[in-house]
Amino acid sequence: MRESMQSPPVRLGGWALVLGASSGFGEVASIALARAGLDVFGVHLDPKSTLDNVERIVTTIEGLSRQGGEDIVG
Repeated sequence: MRESMQSPPVRLGGWALVLGASSGFGEVASIALARAGLDVFGVHLDPKSTLDNVERIVTTIEGLSRQGGEDIVG
């Protein structure tokens, strides 16, 4: 018998390391992990060319914190 799949808990705790966090899949993963309650440590290779994206992503994640998360971005 197969067990039914369940949604992950709202608050997972802990940290997530996301490589390529400033765009594409890494951006989406960073936001989704923060929304799930993880603290996100994002890594990107070229800070000069991606700084605008990084600032936008940080603002988005900080907004999640203001909506009820706990210290998602510190």
